[in-house]
Amino acid sequence: MDFPGFVNCTDVEHGPRFVMSGERDGVTVQVVTGYDITTDAWPYHVTVFRPDGAQRLTETPPRCSARSKTSAFEQGFVLALQALTPRTGFQREVKTDLSPR
Repeated sequence: MDFPGFVNCTDVEHGPRFVMSGERDGVTVQVVTGYDITTDAWPYHVTVFRPDGAQRLTETPPRCSARSKTSAFEQGFVLALQALTPRTGFQREVKTDLSPR
């Protein structure tokens, strides 16, 4: 499976829980999911592993869930990409002239 913005995406674990790992700029991201029969959903959590330590991006127990395993992985990597993308700050000017040029 490939996820935009990540390389070396591989299945790390299969079984009651499924783990997908990917890399971006020297940082490893793991998305962990498993089927929950009581909710008929795939709850997932995301952890970012940097050289200086790990950071969990979601709560435990997971409150994020998806309708399928693939969707859980996709949503998890999107969440990680947002966390790893630098923010540019606030807009300094608001343009009020919206007329076509």
